[in-house]
Amino acid sequence: QLPTAAPNLAMSVSRDPA
Repeated sequence: QLPTAAPNLAMSVSRDPA
């Protein structure tokens, strides 16, 4: 997987509950 997928997923999860 690309290195940008890691931070991208983390941001998506952080925004989910937010």
